[in-house]
Amino acid sequence: MTDINKIILSKMLDGKSVGEIARDLNKNPIHIHRRIKQIINSGYAFTREIKDSGEICYNPEYALKIPEANTAHIKLADNHFKAMLISDLHLGNEYQNIRYLNMIYDYCAKEGIHIIINAGDVIDGTFSKSKQKIDNPEKQITYTIKNYPFDENILNLICFGNHDYSAFENFSIDINTMLNSARPDLIGLGFGISIINIENDQLFIKHPINNLNLKTINRKLIICGHKHKAAIYDKQGTLLIHVPSLSDLCFDSKQKKPGAIIMELSFNKGLMRTGYFEQLLVSGGISTICESEFDLDLNHDLLTEDDVIEKAKVKTLQSRQMSQIDKFNERYHR
Repeated sequence: MTDINKIILSKMLDGKSVGEIARDLNKNPIHIHRRIKQIINSGYAFTREIKDSGEICYNPEYALKIPEANTAHIKLADNHFKAMLISDLHLGNEYQNIRYLNMIYDYCAKEGIHIIINAGDVIDGTFSKSKQKIDNPEKQITYTIKNYPFDENILNLICFGNHDYSAFENFSIDINTMLNSARPDLIGLGFGISIINIENDQLFIKHPINNLNLKTINRKLIICGHKHKAAIYDKQGTLLIHVPSLSDLCFDSKQKKPGAIIMELSFNKGLMRTGYFEQLLVSGGISTICESEFDLDLNHDLLTEDDVIEKAKVKTLQSRQMSQIDKFNERYHR
């Protein structure tokens, strides 16, 4: 192990966050993140802890656990949790607009919001309802890594959607792994369904993808991407939050402009009790168009990925079908 990695490991064992280590060593947090990946890959076991302040800590793991690829755990400083909800950026599409994302970041920095929950379709993938300015999914991901805003005090928790999944399904290009490796602030929580455990409670993020069957999730708070329009309603005790698109792919008469949602949750004894939601329009500026508040009578049992994900369908390659590599080479002329 290199001397710098030994120093970083010592600070991790002292309980310091990635940001604190970066400041101590006068390094970029992304550089520290890559060093921590090296340390973990060398055989050290750590559990990632996300704080609502936008910090990440890696705590030593002393008991063997099965990894939870689609689950994040958030520790609160007090009894409130505030996050910005965004979805359906479709980077690579002609109707993408990275300016909206920069506006959201400026707003979060100003208002002290450290967590952004992204409900999927970060990239446009391999299919689209309109023209693509970047048609290669690998280049779409590279564009995302380079152009997605960065603030050392803001973390994104991302549930990838059907357009993100198309790159994996067609060409085995895994945006979840690529973003997790390149950007510590872009935390991928798998495809189609993600779980965020907050104190003694939890919420879910959903975005439909092919080949994923989900069991019914009752009396939970569920953040949904995919529909490109905002809606918040209680359905038999389940609170559904449909997040609008943060792009110019707004063709529905009820959602003609891009938007986002501010979510504030109040906790008592570690359990969600009330939820406040502020729907934003994002265009020339950011404006509030409606507010709503709900008393949350939820099921507080902590579900796992096995509780909500049914057995995925597996496609078999037929002899007359092209391989994934041949399909990729044919499309991108390699």
